[in-house]
Formats: sequence, C-alpha cells, structure tokens
Amino acid sequence: MPRWKDQAIVLRRWPWSETSQTALLLTREHGLSRGLAKGALRERGAFSGGFELLVRGEIVAIDRPSSDLALFVEWDAQRIVRAPRRALDAHHAALYLADLASRCVAVGDPHPGLFAALVRALEAMERGLAPVAAVLAAQWAALEETGRAPSLPAPEALAGSARRWAINPETGSISLLETVEDRRRVWPVRPATLHAMHAAQRAGWSVPLDASQLAPGSPFEDHTLQSSCAAVATLPPRAVQGANALLAALHLWARGEEPSAACRAFLARPLDVMRRLRRRTEG
Repeated sequence: MPRWKDQAIVLRRWPWSETSQTALLLTREHGLSRGLAKGALRERGAFSGGFELLVRGEIVAIDRPSSDLALFVEWDAQRIVRAPRRALDAHHAALYLADLASRCVAVGDPHPGLFAALVRALEAMERGLAPVAAVLAAQWAALEETGRAPSLPAPEALAGSARRWAINPETGSISLLETVEDRRRVWPVRPATLHAMHAAQRAGWSVPLDASQLAPGSPFEDHTLQSSCAAVATLPPRAVQGANALLAALHLWARGEEPSAACRAFLARPLDVMRRLRRRTEG
C-alpha cells in the first residue's frame, strides 16, 4: 500500500480514543480523504498536536482497500487562519464553507479548484474581506468545479434593467421572468443578485493553486485573490446576501438535501425564502 503526500485542509475531526483522532480532509490532489490518525494527540507524535478545524498543512497517508478510513501517518500543520477564531461572522462563514466542501464532492474525487477556492476564502477573510463576500466567490467556484454553475445572462443584458429574471434550478438556465410559462418551476432573481454572481464568476477562485504558493513558512501570494477581492468587496450587501442564498439553494437542490446546521447558522433568514421557493418548485 503506497503512501501519498498532499496539501490538505481539515474540514472535520472526531475523537477516536484518548490519544487518536479521525478526520475528514480536503486535499489538493486527492480530493476528500477520511482517515484515522493513531496517536494524533500525543505530545511527541507526528501530528502537530492533533487535527484542528480549518488548519492547512501537509498530510502523509496510506489508503487501505479493506477500510473506508485511510491511515494518516503524519500531519504537519502549516497555516492557521485567525479570522474565524476572532469574529463570529467569519467563524460561521468558514464552518459553512467546510461543510459545503465536505458535501459537494465524493471521497477520493480530486477537485483542485475546490481546494483552491477554500484556501482563497480563508486567506481573503484573514486579509479583511467581508465573510459574506468570501463565501460568495467560494460558492460560485464550488458550483463551477462540480459542473453546476448556472448560465448567467450577459452583463449588458442586465444594464439598467429593472425587470425580474428567473432561474430554472434543474437546468441552470436564466431568463426573463415575463417569458416563463410555468413559473412554479423557476425561482425569481433580481438583477442585482445576478450582478453579484457575475462578480463571483470573474473572481476565478476555482483556478488551481501551484504547489509553490502553498510552501510552508512563506506568505500566501496569489494574483487571482489580489485582483478579485476588490470586485466582490464593493458589492451591495443585499445583493451579496441574495446571491449567497440562491447559490446555497442550488447546492442543496443538486444534492436533494435540507440545510445543515452550518448552512443555517450562516444563511438562516434568506435561506428560509429559498426553501419556500424550493418547496413550490418541487410541488
């Protein structure tokens, strides 16, 4: 059973015994990996004192064909983002993104773009970007990476328009609400919400990261992050909130799930509206 090494972010962790843990990691080249780390909590172990949520580092693991759990051999914690530990809104945003990443792809299915989006979201919040704006860009990137991003109308079609638009959650198509024959099958969308989604698309957070950008001990340098933060930071808060609720609802629709606790903590009130729309559409 060959060992593999990869960059990873801790999405979840559970106690296994007094000194051991199990953890769910999102890795750069190996996708989601769920594994057992024996002795992870021992003071002189090979696991940096154990797995902590949202910490990025380097994992060494062995996949075991006879078990659903890989064997985690080493864990070198390299980057701890402080923003989710200092502010409640950043905490809720980061937990929601970790929950989203754990649900939108399968174990062992590599998605370097999803890993890159989560890294960028955490780093953006660390640099002062509003958590709601970071989630917007990351949610769009996750939809792109999983092939579920809606087809946005051209920006010029939205310019100066006060008309309502509609999105079909089954096909991802967006059209003017007035042209839709069966409105029970679509969700209404404001032009401002679509403008916010365009900004998230332009952010390009699903572009994979180079290994050199993740080198331990060096500051995170990323042109994509630097050029995109300003664009999403200047969006109207209401438009960002509406776009986040819509993108979250699209993720839930694709998986046939109800909102998780992490999702509700971040998007409680606007998501209630989207849930009512989902029920109407499903009915």
